[in-house]
Amino acid sequence: MKKLQRTLAFLLASVLLLTSLASCGSYRPRESTEREATEVFTLGESTVTFEVLYTFFRNRCEKIDGFTPAYFEGEEGKDRFAAVMAEAEAEIGEIYALLALSRASGIDPEGDEVEDTLEEYLKICVEGGRIGDINLKGAGGSYDDFLATMKEHYYMNDAVVRLMLRSAICEDLLTEHYENTLRYTEEDVRAFFESDECIRLVWGSRDHTVQGFTKLENLDVMEKIRNYFENGQDHKAIQLSLNPAAYFYMGRHTKDDALYGELIDTAFSLSVGETSEIIDLGSEGYFVIKRLAKDPTEFEDRYAELTPIYVNERMHKAIAEKAASDLQGIVYTDFYRALTAADFF
Repeated sequence: MKKLQRTLAFLLASVLLLTSLASCGSYRPRESTEREATEVFTLGESTVTFEVLYTFFRNRCEKIDGFTPAYFEGEEGKDRFAAVMAEAEAEIGEIYALLALSRASGIDPEGDEVEDTLEEYLKICVEGGRIGDINLKGAGGSYDDFLATMKEHYYMNDAVVRLMLRSAICEDLLTEHYENTLRYTEEDVRAFFESDECIRLVWGSRDHTVQGFTKLENLDVMEKIRNYFENGQDHKAIQLSLNPAAYFYMGRHTKDDALYGELIDTAFSLSVGETSEIIDLGSEGYFVIKRLAKDPTEFEDRYAELTPIYVNERMHKAIAEKAASDLQGIVYTDFYRALTAADFF
């Protein structure tokens, strides 16, 4: 899930879309419209409003090749609408499950610690600064201009931007909590290491455009990387890669599914020794991955590397179980039941 990485990717892209604008102004919350704030369903103890459903629904539509609102017309339109709604609700379920588990772990998503960090992140996104490993130049723009860009490109209003950042911050705090409090043994980590939920990979990657190389030329290099992997010349493949990751272990949640979803699905579908086709991850560039056999003799030496992967998988399993439970007991409002595709466009 990696919400912080996903959210910051959204915000970073938005900052780059902004031009030189006016003064920074206020970062106080902006009030939602009555329609935006209308309740659509309840998940566990959390109430979800239309603005959240709208954001996730529209972004799910963006993932459909050649999408237009006509996708929901005709005999199949109602079934397609229901399917996209279900996908959006599943993603929303993860957000609120994370917040619920945070509360259960003593983390207050609305508390001063989270709120102060949230305000700091909002300011950095507009004015510039550093968040973790990501350096945001900012745009010198106003918060209202920033929100206008978020709404235009990602269908988020102020309330949803804050929800996403709040959950991202809570994810970091919950990860830290799990690392400090989760009880496990070396045998637990070994069982994970030996299971199908942990795989060993090598990959080669290049950005779409690299100084001195066109997109087509980079694709040609990626073909060479793939051929080297297929012929067992992994070291030569790595030498051609600008973003190599060599002989590492990965769980299903080690990488952000929003950015690396196709890569994750492909990696876990490969047989040992099999090489993927070239994967185009858009802003993340081109990838070719090769699944490798695990080396049982590495467990002791790489225990420190494997442990956080195991802990992360345990945490996300708990989130997934909570989300599934909440979605089973979802309670819809009359407003929700009256919604049609036209309400989103």
